[in-house]
Amino acid sequence: MPRRLNINVPWFRRQDYEAIKDLLAEERMPVTFEEWHKAAKVHVDDMQARGVNVRTVIIDPREFAAHCAASGMKPTRAALGAFAITMARRGENS
Repeated sequence: MPRRLNINVPWFRRQDYEAIKDLLAEERMPVTFEEWHKAAKVHVDDMQARGVNVRTVIIDPREFAAHCAASGMKPTRAALGAFAITMARRGENS
């Protein structure tokens, strides 16, 4: 039996979305949390339908900003993805 792909997806709380958008100012983010959530849910559902194990990882904007500063990284989608993996390894997820 083939092994299923496991991925960690950054996930945001409604109350944190504006702070996340501010951190990712150079990235194109949906204007509202509702728009982001709808698109993210479609993305996750699509991956799950393809047999991917998806783990959503709640991102705290303060922790993400501190991680970027400590690592000397700009807050980008790539940095966000790497941070989600780090957080998932620590056992912090939704």
